[in-house]
Amino acid sequence: MIREVTQSGDMKVSASTSHSQFTIHQLAARWNVHPLTIRRRIKAGEIRCLRYSRQLVRIELAEVERYESEARV
Repeated sequence: MIREVTQSGDMKVSASTSHSQFTIHQLAARWNVHPLTIRRRIKAGEIRCLRYSRQLVRIELAEVERYESEARV
């Protein structure tokens, strides 16, 4: 989601098709795997993530692209 403030001061919220960060569920949907698979790969150190809290986890686009490029080899 992208939040923008218009010139009139109103808040505009729109969905973004290009993500700079993914949730575990978004990444699981992108790769067509179960979210637990993503969690296991994070725990194993295969995927780096940003932990804002115990439950708030994000994976950056650059990390997703890195992992995808290595998986294709």
